[in-house]
Amino acid sequence: MQFTVFQYNLPLEGELADLNSFLSSNRVVSVTREIANCATGPLLVFVVETAGGAKKTSASDRATAIDYKEVLPADEFAVFSALRERRKQFAEEEKIPLFAVFNNAQLAEMVTSRMTTIEEIAAIAGVGKSRVEKYAAAMCEIVKSYFNADSDKSSG
Repeated sequence: MQFTVFQYNLPLEGELADLNSFLSSNRVVSVTREIANCATGPLLVFVVETAGGAKKTSASDRATAIDYKEVLPADEFAVFSALRERRKQFAEEEKIPLFAVFNNAQLAEMVTSRMTTIEEIAAIAGVGKSRVEKYAAAMCEIVKSYFNADSDKSSG
């Protein structure tokens, strides 16, 4: 166990940003708060007991948002946007969150791998039988419509 002391002159001026930052980034065992009378005036004293090491971060803390507009080429981003729009329609119809249909990474995989069959979508990590049955055919049609249109333009 490790102890860290934070002292603040009273009356407080501003927030306790350093204390709050410390608390959020460490594994806290206990916090004691006391008011101490000193020759210089009253102090608000916090004694923070921590378990060694920094706080473990959750998967959501580690996840960084991906800007698919920057990552995908323009033609693929157009397909990605169309898939997102269709996902939004499904979610609104069923009154479920967007990620319950497909997450952005799954949509991006459909685009970058140019998935045009239900079997290909079924092979995406995290996509189960129910999602395949409900949504895969519509997503395949969107991907086909964009990429077949591109191949028609280049062959014509």
